[in-house]
Amino acid sequence: MRGKRIVSLAAAAQADLDNIAAWTTDNFGPSQAESYIEAIVDTIDELTAQNSPSRSLARDEVAKGMRTLHMRKRGRRGRHFLLYSETEEEVKIQRVLHDGMELSRHLPREDV
Repeated sequence: MRGKRIVSLAAAAQADLDNIAAWTTDNFGPSQAESYIEAIVDTIDELTAQNSPSRSLARDEVAKGMRTLHMRKRGRRGRHFLLYSETEEEVKIQRVLHDGMELSRHLPREDV
């Protein structure tokens, strides 16, 4: 059994997480923001343990090798998804986007 893969966040993904935390804090309070960010981190952890979880989707129309994975919160689908690429050793999170966003307007400009 191999160990967990390394996770790296593109600058845009880190900015997305910061914005999600700030918006959730402003609208629902710090406790809810902490809970929601933990749910996103749990989704990221899912990627470190296995290649392409069965519920992830190939998004080659975005860029070759790109995938998306919706987060889950307490067994329910959350409103954000991870846009990522992967190798055997690493998962590169490119963006963390709300499912209401038009993906083509928020594609990574570099490090794809």
